[in-house]
Amino acid sequence: MKALENISRCLAIALGLMICGVAVLTQSHYFIRDMKPAILTGIFLLMSGVGIALVINLRLYIKDIKVGHLCISTLAKLPAVLVLCVSVILSGTPALAIDPPAHIFYVPLPDDQVQKSLKSLYPSTGSTIHSVVSVVATTDATIVYYDHWEDGYELDIANPTQSSSGIWGDGNVANGAPPGCGSNGCDVINEGSSINMENDVTLPRNSSQILFDGRDKFAASRAVAMSRSAWKPTPIVMSASETAKISLCLTAGPRLPISETGKKALSTAWSSMTLTATAFTTRARAVWAMCS
Repeated sequence: MKALENISRCLAIALGLMICGVAVLTQSHYFIRDMKPAILTGIFLLMSGVGIALVINLRLYIKDIKVGHLCISTLAKLPAVLVLCVSVILSGTPALAIDPPAHIFYVPLPDDQVQKSLKSLYPSTGSTIHSVVSVVATTDATIVYYDHWEDGYELDIANPTQSSSGIWGDGNVANGAPPGCGSNGCDVINEGSSINMENDVTLPRNSSQILFDGRDKFAASRAVAMSRSAWKPTPIVMSASETAKISLCLTAGPRLPISETGKKALSTAWSSMTLTATAFTTRARAVWAMCS
């Protein structure tokens, strides 16, 4: 009976260490990736508390434990796991998981090209274009990686090195946040969250000014909807576009969604098209056909 009791106590200690290890994994986000920070923190503290409590009670059991393979195996893991658990507890509240980029977008309609197109309709179009980029998330815990074109694109958008680039939605404003967000609490992108990037762009463009405009690049960890618009203020002459992720453009050739004739003819009978390259040495071929 004494041997069985000692083995039971040793197993209890092993269970405590295992729970503490699970708490460490939880803190590291290896398997719980989409939980809210408060829930994740509560689970972490509960598991860590139980694990540390069982480990502390080791002093009550140590004098009765016989030297056996099971206990030796358990106790041999105690120092490293205990130190790891304590260090995790002292590290504070866990941050949100950072998922890697899954969808990549290039913001279309460079503002100088928008200006050129609008001048064809309204010759008095001035040097200021109002630029709007809108992104709407479709899933909770979405991460957006934003990369401005002005200082060159990042080699790895998931690990930005330029001060103008940012990681949005990870609960850490130190590495960037959506426009208008100044605290960790609002640096969260959930289903239905709308990110609006809006500013005036003065032409000709000065690349030392970091603005939200055409040619910017961004990536998202989950599916998002992105639209782009630009217009000349007073009177408003506008250009707008819905944009697909680049993988769709690579698998299927894009088709111009407008025509000058046919059942859905435009009242102005005038249209323009802009192309945005997603890689070096890009070539494009356009085939025009009239609709009957």
